[in-house]
Amino acid sequence: ASKTDSSFRDHFSRLSKHWGGGGTGGGQSTEDVTSRDTGAAAGVNGSLVSSNSPDHHEEEEEEDVLSDSERMAFEQENIRLPQEMDMLQDEVRRIEGSVLEISKLQEIFSENVMSQAKMIEKVSDDVAESGENIQSGNENIREAIKSNASWRVWIVFFLLMCSVGLLFLDWFNS
Repeated sequence: ASKTDSSFRDHFSRLSKHWGGGGTGGGQSTEDVTSRDTGAAAGVNGSLVSSNSPDHHEEEEEEDVLSDSERMAFEQENIRLPQEMDMLQDEVRRIEGSVLEISKLQEIFSENVMSQAKMIEKVSDDVAESGENIQSGNENIREAIKSNASWRVWIVFFLLMCSVGLLFLDWFNS
C-alpha cells in the first residue's frame, strides 16, 4: 500500500474515534480492519510490518490527538454544516410553498375541467336536440308543401269550374 493510503486510513481512523469510536463497527479502526484483511500493513521503507508490532501501537496513540489544522478544519466544518442545513431548510420551505401553490392551482384546474365537462355535455345534448328539431321541421315543411300543393289543386280546379260555369251561362244567355 502507498503512503497516501496509509495517511488516509490514519485520518479516517482519527475521525472515527473522534465521532464515536470506529466507523467500521465493533470498535475497530479502519486500519485494524484493513490490516486484518490484508494480513499486514506497509511500513515507510516498504517492508511489511505486523499489525501487532509495538511501533504500530505507539502510532495509534499519537494519532488520537488532533493537530491544530485538523481542529480548525473541524471547527470550520461545524460552522459550515449548520449554515448549509439552514440553507437546505429554507430551500425545502420554498419548495414546499411552491408545491402547495401548485396543488391549489391543480385543484382549481380540476374544478374548471369538471365544470367545462358539464358544459360540453350540455352542448352535446343541445346539438342532438337541435338535430332532432331540424329533422322534425323538415318533415313539417314537406307536409306543408304537400298540403299546399293539394290545396292549390283544389283552388285551381274550383276556379276552372267557375270559369267554365260562367262561360256556359254566358253562352246559354246569349
